[in-house]
Amino acid sequence: MAAPPAPPAPMSHAAASAGVGAGALAREALGDQFTMLWVNNAVQGWVVGVAPGPLNLEQARAHIVEALTPHFAPGDLAYLGERLHVDPQPYGEAELRATQAQATADMMAANLGVFWRVGHGLCVYTDTIRVVLQLYDDSTPEIVERVRAIVAPQGDRVLVVVLPHGPPRPAIALPIAPGPTPAPAISVQRYVSTANAKRCIRGAVAKIAMRRGQTGVRSLSVKAGGRRRTISGARLRKPIEVRLTRARTPVEMTVKLRDGRTGTRSVTFTRCR
Repeated sequence: MAAPPAPPAPMSHAAASAGVGAGALAREALGDQFTMLWVNNAVQGWVVGVAPGPLNLEQARAHIVEALTPHFAPGDLAYLGERLHVDPQPYGEAELRATQAQATADMMAANLGVFWRVGHGLCVYTDTIRVVLQLYDDSTPEIVERVRAIVAPQGDRVLVVVLPHGPPRPAIALPIAPGPTPAPAISVQRYVSTANAKRCIRGAVAKIAMRRGQTGVRSLSVKAGGRRRTISGARLRKPIEVRLTRARTPVEMTVKLRDGRTGTRSVTFTRCR
């Protein structure tokens, strides 16, 4: 399908999404002349198929832009307008949908005992949008001729295509091995000793220390005042001092054990007035 040259700037994801969302507006603007909307990377823009009717291509394009105007900011509208292409098509969307429904009903009534598929849209077999009826390699030449006779009343709105392979098979979902069970969280209070957060603290320092006898700890991390300090190994024997520079100081403590388990506890220390 021929299309006018496009600007070299690539089409952004946001603009492409907006173009697709404009389909309802284009459909309303063109009425029965609307065929389909699609994004075309080759022209870096979005394309609206236009069927024969009272509007020529130039008028159809103007109607679409007019329909977009109340719904987009000026910059977005200009972007979409520059990348809008209108493409002549022989049939409108409503006519193609009705043809597809009729072809489907006729094929079901014929009950030919073979696999088949009907749909309409961008066609790789022709340069226009048609209803395509696909047959597969289980259809004999006699079946193919019967199908052509069934859809013959629809004229060139229906294209019969015989594919040299079998019908699509449903995907078989393979079982997925369950992942490792996450280690349960630990109680930080079991490993860490702190000042009583329910009472105010006299002075400007709160101490956080490991309890004695806790040999399975890999590290202790304390976050306060936007800063984090982490200790491990021999340093775990000494407490971490948290300076209480404000009336209330939130503190987050994270303990990590050697077996991979972790635990976090948050408290707020209050200075006595």
